[in-house]
Amino acid sequence: MTIRLIRTRALLLEDVAYCPRLLTTLVSLRQLRRKGLYWDNRHNPTTLRWLDRTFACPIQDIYGQYVIEYQPAAITPAALTAHKFNSYTKRAPLTGEAIRWHSRLGHPGPQALEHLVSASQGVRIRGPTTVECDACGLSKVKRQVRRAPRQQPGQATGERIAVDFHDYEEGIDGYTSQMLLTCRATGYIWDYYLTARSADAIITAFKAFLGHMERQHSLEVRVIECDNEITEVKPKVGDFLRDRVIILEPSAPHT
Repeated sequence: MTIRLIRTRALLLEDVAYCPRLLTTLVSLRQLRRKGLYWDNRHNPTTLRWLDRTFACPIQDIYGQYVIEYQPAAITPAALTAHKFNSYTKRAPLTGEAIRWHSRLGHPGPQALEHLVSASQGVRIRGPTTVECDACGLSKVKRQVRRAPRQQPGQATGERIAVDFHDYEEGIDGYTSQMLLTCRATGYIWDYYLTARSADAIITAFKAFLGHMERQHSLEVRVIECDNEITEVKPKVGDFLRDRVIILEPSAPHT
């Protein structure tokens, strides 16, 4: 950037920063001193001089600021030319489909799009303001249960049993797992504690539970709800229950 000192001499500034909203050019006195210029305010007007005391340029006091090169308001530099739009030079309105403005404004409703055209400048919408937005439709979807409930109306006590397992740290007598058996009709729960969560240990617990239901309550278990551990991880348990003509209803994989 070049600053004119006097009519025939100019000062070339290097490594400058352009600030579009800053209306003045600031020059560091510290940088001027590094280049051999110093501030001389012993005389009026204040001047910039070279190290050999030769005159470089006068410093003007304008609007409470020391100015090296003053440019009146009537002289507008080309780099800072302000474009004033009028009816001939104003920017053309942005025209777009309703779905585009719908996405730009954060997915508003059709009433907001209608208000946008009348309450703002430079906006024009082509076509109807009602849009079919996939994102908005997905956000309004309510959860729907697509599967039939397991518990059927009129189901007798003890017909449907749900089995679940819980692991614990080894406690008294070496128990590490808990097997819960829940009656879907009544909500009663039977719990069995296992020292090892093996197929044989689970089969032993099922034998005790099924025998208890048959002899003490005269109930026959027909359906067992379980996870994939009984049917896939420990198929021996599933085979034992199927041999007793019990239907197994495993849950969906990875649930």
